Amino acid sequence: MAEAMAWSRRWLGLEDTDAEERSTQKPGAQSARTQCSPTPYPKHCQKAWQSARPIRGTRGEAYLGGRGLGLNDPRGAVLRYAKQHPRRNSAGDLEHHPALLALLSDIRTGQPAGLINIYLQPDGTDRLRDPRGKTSWGRAGGSAVMLSTFSVGRMASERPSLIRSRRLMSTTF
Repeated sequence: MAEAMAWSRRWLGLEDTDAEERSTQKPGAQSARTQCSPTPYPKHCQKAWQSARPIRGTRGEAYLGGRGLGLNDPRGAVLRYAKQHPRRNSAGDLEHHPALLALLSDIRTGQPAGLINIYLQPDGTDRLRDPRGKTSWGRAGGSAVMLSTFSVGRMASERPSLIRSRRLMSTTF
């Protein structure tokens, strides 16, 4: 179990010392690590997100529905659909596919950090089943898809609704 926790911390961009720092610091104090500015949200992520639309009535909604999932997100604050989203195939050639985009947000600030791209079959019944069927752009470490309201000062692991949603979503994508 300790090995899995260490891997998770590395993947999220958290050092083992972060947990120790949080347990020894005074309430309201920030560690040197949290005082640093996170990597800015890349422009190519902003452009892709802004050109995509909310998932209602799209192949993205069909994809989630086929897995028994639904998300009430009429404004597309968390999930969006892109009719023709770019990616490189295994040979390195540029292709365009329909895609479900999930906004990655910094777990400390709630600010946009990147995207998870789930490239879909043309009919939306499944994702592309190849090594590049799911990709991430921007910063994934220290970020999460925030399916519930962000609260400053609370880590994602402290929000039960996000935990349930993330577990549900991660097992079905």
